This record gives sequence, C-alpha cells and structure tokens, in this order.
Amino acid sequence: MSVELMSLNPNFQTEDDRVLDDLNNSNPNTTGLVEEIEVVSSSSIGHGLLENDEGLQFPAYKEWLAKHEYELEMKRKEEDAKLEKAREEARNTMKKLYTDRISKIEQNKSRNKELQEASVQETSSALNSRGDWSRIVHLIDTKTTPTTTGEKDKSRMREILIKLAYESK
Repeated sequence: MSVELMSLNPNFQTEDDRVLDDLNNSNPNTTGLVEEIEVVSSSSIGHGLLENDEGLQFPAYKEWLAKHEYELEMKRKEEDAKLEKAREEARNTMKKLYTDRISKIEQNKSRNKELQEASVQETSSALNSRGDWSRIVHLIDTKTTPTTTGEKDKSRMREILIKLAYESK
C-alpha cells in the first residue's frame, strides 16, 4: 500500500524522512543530532545502531552492551566447562568399560581353560578305565530327556548302555 502512495504522491515521505525534516527545520544547532539519527536509520546490523564516528553516545547502552557481552562470555565459558566435564566423564566411563571388558575376557579365558583341562582329565580317566561300555557311557549324555520337537526317543538305548556299563564292572 505504501508503494501505491509513493507512486501517486511525489511528496510522500516516510516516518523517518518526516522526523529528519522536522529536526533539520526546527533548530539550526541540531545538525549533530540529525547526523546521529541518519546513522541510526541507515544502519540496521548489530551494535552499529547507535554508533557514530566518535563511538557510542549513550552510556546506558554502552554499559548494558558491556554487561551483556560479559554475561554471554561467562555463559559460553560455563557451557564449555560443562561440555568438557561431560566429555571427561564419558572418557572415564569408556575407559572403565573397556577395562572391565578386558578383565571379564581374561576371567572367561582362564575359566574356560580350567573347564577344558577338567574335561580332558575326566575323558582321559574314563577312557583309561577297564570296561569298554563305561567308556561309551561316558561319551553319551545320560541326563538328556526326550523332547517333543520330533526327535526320536533314545531313552531305551541310553538305559541299555548304562546297564551294560554297570554289568561290565
């Protein structure tokens, strides 16, 4: 709508233009103020809103800006400290997990080695026994019960082998 007004009225002025004209026409000693306002209206990025060549003209803004930048820096440092603390905790947790994992692996290796040695010892003692049937009974699983998954019932064969083993002793 403002574009239509601008095209229809050659004397159309924006709010900023009217304020600048009023300031220029009202008092001839206010040229510095008009220059500052021009800087304000022409700049739209960051801290340059209230700056001119001499620096900030508003001490309250300057004070707020310094305080705000200090608070932002403190927040940034606090976040960095929290992030570093979290990373350090994660490193320690991972180190502990890997240490625990390695110790469990070593324990499993030693336990498996002991179980294997016991099994070899048991098998060799069974094979060195006098009866042939006792060797065979040692090689079969005497504690297994038949399942309903379609396996054939081998309990009768197991009973016969155990009976032969005890008769041969």
